[in-house]
Amino acid sequence: MNIKITGLDELDKLQKKLDNASRTASKLAEGVSFDDIFTRDFMYRSTKKYPSLRIFLKHGGFSYKTQSQFEAIPEKALDAYIKKATLFKSWSEMLSTASQEYFDFQL
Repeated sequence: MNIKITGLDELDKLQKKLDNASRTASKLAEGVSFDDIFTRDFMYRSTKKYPSLRIFLKHGGFSYKTQSQFEAIPEKALDAYIKKATLFKSWSEMLSTASQEYFDFQL
């Protein structure tokens, strides 16, 4: 009696995806920086001329060096600048899109 087992290649592929997801989850636990999420490519596509989030925000009059300084930026003012200078309607939408692209690439 011969038994044929199929699907092992798919199982290997699934295991690799799970391993990648686990590494991504570990990064999340450690924290992912804005530099990782807002890649150069993302920023050029979104703003048409700025290579980084920091430079983009500085051009808009938003300067920060620490997380707490960034969090102190008035969200309405940030939303208005992002709506004017990008394809996005708000900071939340820009962050969400950049994060989704980052995590899709990681997986």
